[in-house]
Formats: sequence, structure tokens, C-alpha cells
Amino acid sequence: HQDCPAEARDSFNLNRLFYTSDVNLADGAIVVVPGSHTRGRIPPGGHQDPIEGEIALEPRAGTLVLLHGHVYHRVTP
Repeated sequence: HQDCPAEARDSFNLNRLFYTSDVNLADGAIVVVPGSHTRGRIPPGGHQDPIEGEIALEPRAGTLVLLHGHVYHRVTP
């Protein structure tokens, strides 16, 4: 999903995710599509459907992830 309307190109939030413990794919890792903040609206589909170019991040305790509000992201089940 995206946290801001893609049509509002000049208006967005900055998400901050701070991890207090290690997270792996089975725990609910964050999945992002690098550069997607420039692509416009997210393509239709289910919340767990893969999007081309996505990568899964498995943050370690103490990691801070900053996400532009237009970046496509989800959490693994």
C-alpha cells in the first residue's frame, strides 16, 4: 500500500519504523519497492501480491527505516 495519495506529488508524510528486536520474513518483515515513490498509484491487486522490483528487509534491533509516503510497502504475513 501507499500511505499518501499518489496524485498529491508534493504532499507526503515520512514514515519512520524503529525496530526494537530482530525481524525476519516469518515475523513480518517490511517489503518495499525502491524508487516507487516516483511511479504514481500502486497497481491493483491483493495486499500480499508481489510487485515487480520489491525487496524484503529483515531489520535488526536498533534499525531505523524511513519511508517516503508514496513508496509501495507491505509487511510479510
